[in-house]
Amino acid sequence: MLDLFLLAVNYHLSSELEVSSVNINIAGRQRMLSQRMTKSLALQHYKTTQGLAFQSDRSEMIKSVRLFDQTLSAFYDGGKATSADGKAILVARLKPAEIRNTLEKAKNIWDPTLRQLNNYFNYNPVEKTATEKLIGLLSVNNLKLLNHMNELTIQLEQDAKRKTYILKGLQTAIVIVILLSFALATVRLFRREKYYNNLMEKSTDVVVGVDVQTGETTFVSSSIHEVLGYRVEHVVGKPFVSLFTTQSKEIILDILDLVVKTGQLEKDRCEAILLKHSGQTMVVDMVMQLAASEDGKSQELSVDIRDISERKEAELALMELAHKDELTGLFNRKSFLDLADHSIKRAERFKDKIAIMFIDLDGFKGVNDSFGHRTGDLLLKELAMRLISCVRASDCVARVGGDEFLILLENVNDESEIKDLAAKIISTLSQRIDIEGEIVQLGASIGISVFPEKGTTVNELINKADQAMYEIKNSGKNNFAFA
Repeated sequence: MLDLFLLAVNYHLSSELEVSSVNINIAGRQRMLSQRMTKSLALQHYKTTQGLAFQSDRSEMIKSVRLFDQTLSAFYDGGKATSADGKAILVARLKPAEIRNTLEKAKNIWDPTLRQLNNYFNYNPVEKTATEKLIGLLSVNNLKLLNHMNELTIQLEQDAKRKTYILKGLQTAIVIVILLSFALATVRLFRREKYYNNLMEKSTDVVVGVDVQTGETTFVSSSIHEVLGYRVEHVVGKPFVSLFTTQSKEIILDILDLVVKTGQLEKDRCEAILLKHSGQTMVVDMVMQLAASEDGKSQELSVDIRDISERKEAELALMELAHKDELTGLFNRKSFLDLADHSIKRAERFKDKIAIMFIDLDGFKGVNDSFGHRTGDLLLKELAMRLISCVRASDCVARVGGDEFLILLENVNDESEIKDLAAKIISTLSQRIDIEGEIVQLGASIGISVFPEKGTTVNELINKADQAMYEIKNSGKNNFAFA
């Protein structure tokens, strides 16, 4: 009867674990989908501004949104979902209280976000301002959703672990009672361990065990070959830090040293950069915990390594959009004000002078009216490159309006240097330009203000330079003047 009971419970728990493995898999996919939405939208916005085809990115974004919503609804209410291999599956409503709480938080963020997304999908043609607004929304909300999906995955894994512990404990107790069934129980245990190992090895994460005292790798999942290109035997027994770049090695060594000294982890996760076998690098998120070694004689650091390169690329793309002018790639007004404010503080400390040039193109409106905005945009790009070629690498060039530019010059204690540069800029910008067969020639009016004589704040200096520029506009153009 005990043996039959064992078989029945084994079948029941194994079935639940199989369901748990599917749930863990699609919960992990939710994290990828939340990142893919933002990446697809950022790419769509970039291609739109560059005049490139963006339909594939839009379709990818719509697909990601629909799949994310379907899976989250299935977890919350139960119902149909799509497995990792694209097959339709039925997902039972998740009932544990802590999981319900996590899903509730995710729904509170996702439902209003989904409404915004559906409204956006109905825009035709796509509006630039709507895209930028949605990028801002997703950059915040998808990060929150990513955290909740991470929490959900961990909770599902913990639930599966609890079931695993129950199963193993029951088996052990019954094997002790039923000595004659020992051989059969051993076979079942072997199969079960193999099943769970397969679950782990199929993961896109790399699991590593590290001896705290020696710093050597004691265990690594076989997924390391697919993720980093190394074979297991080339990693086990070698220093764990050999997998990292020089800067990240210092981080890992500090973590191990602290564990040796205190017996505790200061933090349970960190970001680092791994070296692939090919020589390329990969940005990863490492989740760490301390555990006893297999023989119980020492401490080991268990590390779960997850590739977050795509997420980092998306974050950098969003940051670039926030600080640069979309058309020319120069700094925008906000970035210029921040840099100029920092330069003023530094100039006050070291008793240096700085100068701000306010540049307005002469004749640009006529180009737009005669040849169209496309030619005007190409002209602005070319003039932006010419401005950069005139200044030092340490100087800052920004586009702050349609045909208005600001230049920040540091360490300019000789007024003649400023005059020479202004003359050079006017000469460079006044040269004829061939834009798609159209010959265009403009001029430039420049107003200049110097810190601290003409102002002690960024706004004062810009306003004074602006006034000086308009004096040039009113007295003949294509020249420069100091405030």
